[in-house]
Amino acid sequence: MLYDNKLRGVPGKQIIEVDALGRQLKVLEYIKPEMGSNITLSIDIELQRIAEELFSGRTGALVAIVPNSGEVLALVSLPSFNPNDFVMGIDSDKWALLNKDKQTPLLNRAMQSAYPPGSIFKPLVAIAGLQEGVLSTEFDLFCDGELEYGSWSFGCWKQHGHVAFHRALVESCDMYFYEAGKRLGIDRIAQYAKSFGLAQSTNLGIAGSMEREGVMPSVAWKKKHLGKPWFLGETFISAIGQGFVAITPIQAAVMTSRIANNGVKLPIVLLKGDTTSASQPRIDIKPEHFAEVKNAMYGVVHDPGGTGSAGRSPLVAIAGKTGTAQVIKGRVKSELQKEDFRDHAWFIAFAPYEAPTIAMAIIVEHGGHGGSAAAPIAKGVIEAYIKKNVNTPAL
Repeated sequence: MLYDNKLRGVPGKQIIEVDALGRQLKVLEYIKPEMGSNITLSIDIELQRIAEELFSGRTGALVAIVPNSGEVLALVSLPSFNPNDFVMGIDSDKWALLNKDKQTPLLNRAMQSAYPPGSIFKPLVAIAGLQEGVLSTEFDLFCDGELEYGSWSFGCWKQHGHVAFHRALVESCDMYFYEAGKRLGIDRIAQYAKSFGLAQSTNLGIAGSMEREGVMPSVAWKKKHLGKPWFLGETFISAIGQGFVAITPIQAAVMTSRIANNGVKLPIVLLKGDTTSASQPRIDIKPEHFAEVKNAMYGVVHDPGGTGSAGRSPLVAIAGKTGTAQVIKGRVKSELQKEDFRDHAWFIAFAPYEAPTIAMAIIVEHGGHGGSAAAPIAKGVIEAYIKKNVNTPAL
């Protein structure tokens, strides 16, 4: 078990010399036993319960983190199973049913499933663009809904017209991020993705070797794994979180936490007070660039035209970003598709906006759009957390 070394302590030992009749003569060696330690999980059981209820029977995952400590507040994977079934040993019939279940309840979707991030990847690309000097908050372009590149066509979900940095994030303009990706290049995007915790193990420990690392492609990655050169069109789709890019929900939560805390690379932990050091490395990004992106994420929820307005709360200022991960090619209204073909719905969020105490990532499998399917879950979980933590500054 993960924390056995903390809980069990160390056995003691005593060696006694006895005579032929078994009477004790003297103690030859004595090693005092060491008591095990009590541990307190960082998981908030009430928050965990509320999060599970808010999914309303849907499939997906949610991870919530304290940005300034790395403590995991909630770790949800649905559908799930009753862990009490394993306490005394699960019977073979129940085990067979769990393994045959098409909804795979034994799969920890928070850590063992990797999905295209869709537009929740855009804040990272935006920060990278500002830091590298290839974007500015004033830079704008004209979005007519489609980018022609050779024989290929790359679409945007709507025609935004003239759009600059802030509105590009608020309204999730794909055209703007095609250009951002082109200016950055895939290798620089991959470098920043790694610094924000994507495409690598979290080392949380509970999934062991089964934790998925996901994929953050680069020129070298494609050459190594596919034996082919990298094309600019692949950079376009990678910059909007599609193509080869795949991340786990827990990685998305780590990314969001690092945006919320201005780039502090805290390890995530399951025990209260288990942060390894008060002095943690930071991502080399100017504070004003974090501020611009966080302000745009606030706009996603609060500005007219923001894609995450369903996450708006009267209790607390929430900043977020919606994402839609394509399951099949093409754009068809979710309500016209069979459920298994609908896009996955993402939402990342942190709150309160001015001084974040909670950051999270949510995915609803085949939920359609992140703004309608995942944002309300984030709102409900954050409101529950704010109500419980009354000293947290609210709206």
